[in-house]
Amino acid sequence: MKETRLTTALAAAVLVTFALATAHAAPEVEVNGRIIEQSLTKSRVGYTILSVWGTHYEMGFAHGALLARDVLFAVEEARTVFAKVYDRGRERVKTYVFEPRGILDELRGIVDGVKHVLPDADITVTDLEIINTIADWLYPPGCNSHSSWGSRVKAPVRALHSRRLDTPLVLKSDAVKHHVLIARAATAGEPVRWLNVAWPGYVLSLTGVNEHGVLASLHDLATDMHSKPGNGYLARMVANRLVLTAVDGVPLARQLDFVYQLLRRYTIATGGFINWYAPDGYGGVITCLAGQRCSKKRVPQPEFHDGEVLITTNFETDGKSAPEWGEYIDAFYAEGGAHTMQQHLDVLLGGKAFSPPTHALSVAYRARGDMTLRFVGTIDNDGTMTEPKDFEFKDLFEPQTPTPVAAGVPKTPASQRNPDGLVPSDEPSGGCAVPPGSTNSTSSLLLLLLALGVTLRSATRRN
Repeated sequence: MKETRLTTALAAAVLVTFALATAHAAPEVEVNGRIIEQSLTKSRVGYTILSVWGTHYEMGFAHGALLARDVLFAVEEARTVFAKVYDRGRERVKTYVFEPRGILDELRGIVDGVKHVLPDADITVTDLEIINTIADWLYPPGCNSHSSWGSRVKAPVRALHSRRLDTPLVLKSDAVKHHVLIARAATAGEPVRWLNVAWPGYVLSLTGVNEHGVLASLHDLATDMHSKPGNGYLARMVANRLVLTAVDGVPLARQLDFVYQLLRRYTIATGGFINWYAPDGYGGVITCLAGQRCSKKRVPQPEFHDGEVLITTNFETDGKSAPEWGEYIDAFYAEGGAHTMQQHLDVLLGGKAFSPPTHALSVAYRARGDMTLRFVGTIDNDGTMTEPKDFEFKDLFEPQTPTPVAAGVPKTPASQRNPDGLVPSDEPSGGCAVPPGSTNSTSSLLLLLLALGVTLRSATRRN
C-alpha cells in the first residue's frame, strides 16, 4: 500500500514538474540574422561581424536579439558616462528627422529583440536614438580620409578608399570598443546592400560602404558649428545612411549630384563634411553647415595629383591643395606610383590625430559588389588595436541562414560585465547563448525532477 502511494506521488510529481517546465520553457524564434564572425575578450571588446536582412523591423529584431547584452550595456553605459548631457540628448532627438522612415522601425525591432532575450531590460527607442546620434550633439573632433583611383591603384582594383575615425569618446566608452560591422540587405525601402562600422545598437552610419563601391563617412568641420535645437533637423549620421541607400537605379557617374541634391532638401543639425568616395573618380566631398542646407560639393581637381586623389580632414579646401592636417597624405601621393590597400591604410594609422583611432577601414573596389575590406579597431585606452581583419563584401550577405534565439535569459547587470566576463575569450555569443553561471528554467526543473525521483525510489525501497 505504501509502495502504491509512493508510486502515485512520483507520477504526480512528474506531471507537475512537466507542467512547470512547459510553462517556463523559453520560446525560441528564428531571426533574420547571423553572426558571421566574432572575436571578443572577456570584457567584450574586439569585433563582431553581423549580417541581417528582411524588413527594417526584422533586421532590427535580429540585431537586438543576437547582441542583446551588448546593446543593453551600450545604453546603460551611455546613461552613466554621459549622464550630464543625456537629458539634453533626449530633448535633441525629439527635433530630429529620421530618413528613411524605416530607421525607426529598425530601432523598435532592436528594443523588441533585446527584450525577447532579456525581458526585464530597461531600454527604449529614445535611448537608441540618443546613442545613435550622440556624436552629433557631443561633436567629437578628428578624422582623416583619402581616396584614389586611375594610375594610383593596381588592376584589377579600380579604387582604394580609406577612412580613420578619431574621437575621444573611445577613451570613455567600453561599448565603443566592441566594433560591430553590420551588413544589411533590406527587402523594402532600401534595396541597396550596405554595411556600417560602429558599435552595438547602432543603425545609422559613421563609416559605411555600399555595393556600388562607395565609402561614405563623416568628418567634423573644424569650426564652432553646433546647431541649436529646432524642428526638422537631419543628424549627420542619418544623412550618411540616407545617401548610401538612396542611389538604387542611379548610374555611378550621376550619384554624387543625386545625393547632393537629396541632402539639400534637409536642414543639417551639426556642421561637417560628408565624404562620397566613389570608384573611377566619381566621388566628392559635401560641406554641410549647422542649421543650414548642404552648400558645397568638392570634386577631384586636375591640379591635385592629376585628379586621381581626394583627401578629407576637418578643414576646408578648394580641392587644388591638401586641407590642413592632410599634408602627410599629400606627401604620400607626391611619391607617385600605385599603392596597395595596406599602404593606403598605413598612411592613415601613422597620421596626425586627436586620439587613438576609434576604427579605420579600407576598401579595395574591383566591381559592383566585388571588393575587399580591411578593418582595425581600438580596444583599450592606450591605443591597442585589433589585428587587421579582411573580408569580402559579397560574403557578408550569403547565405541568409536564420539563427534560432531563445527567450527569457536573465539580465546581466552592467556592474558584472568586466570582473568575470560574459563569455570565454574569443568565443562567439549571440542572443541564443546562456551566460555562464545561469541555467534556463526547463533544465533546472528537470534536475529537480531527477532528484525527486531518486528520493522517492529510495523511500520506496526502505518501506
